[in-house]
Amino acid sequence: MHDPRIEIPPWARSMGIFGGLIMMALGLVIGWRRSEMSTVLPPTGGRPPPAPGPTNSDRLVDALINRIGGAPKP
Repeated sequence: MHDPRIEIPPWARSMGIFGGLIMMALGLVIGWRRSEMSTVLPPTGGRPPPAPGPTNSDRLVDALINRIGGAPKP
């Protein structure tokens, strides 16, 4: 019985996959250019939040280290 499948060389398959990826990327770029959207986001105008201070666990660890190390009590 005859095999109905068509043999495709590996290089042709790789070129087809590569060509499909290029066409997809070009489609995304063309769509982005047609949308006329800016790549730069407008500034929010807000200041960053202040850095958090030491937590209770940080204070506890510092106190234990100072106590074990023989530092005088404050």
